[in-house]
Amino acid sequence: KLRYLTAVSNPRGRYNDDINNQPVDAALEAIKLAPQDIRESLYQQIAQKVAREGDLTRARQILIDGIPNSRQRQNALNNLERQSIFDAIGKGKFDEALRTIANIRAPRERANMIGFMANQVERWQKRDAALSFLEQLRVLAAPSAQAGSQEEMNALVDEAHRLRKKAAAHAHG
Repeated sequence: KLRYLTAVSNPRGRYNDDINNQPVDAALEAIKLAPQDIRESLYQQIAQKVAREGDLTRARQILIDGIPNSRQRQNALNNLERQSIFDAIGKGKFDEALRTIANIRAPRERANMIGFMANQVERWQKRDAALSFLEQLRVLAAPSAQAGSQEEMNALVDEAHRLRKKAAAHAHG
């Protein structure tokens, strides 16, 4: 009875419970019954969960199947890609992050993501890995180095030099 009252007074809460506690297929079936005004955000939420669990292909398909508006669907797919990059970096899966960045079609978006990643590198504990990653980002940025992304590429090079100097100072000091 309490679950029913909760579902009536807070429909989003019920669907959030389904997303968090039910198998993905069961949660997807439940989302089909959700009110239209919250359905797209629920599809995005379950897609993020599926992606965090490691199935980015299925997460993309959930968004493609669940969000009919092409602009909103593309925005959701872009957000999913960005989140998968952040998750990969957080788990130390730099090669996976680089592959995902390389697949970003829009040069401006790819350059923005490269710039963001370069700014995060200083926080890393392993300087050698950070330097290697920066070099790979620089190479990745080169093909899309247009007027806007040229600054990001230059910033990458500057960041790499700054980190090298900092690493050398720690090694000698």
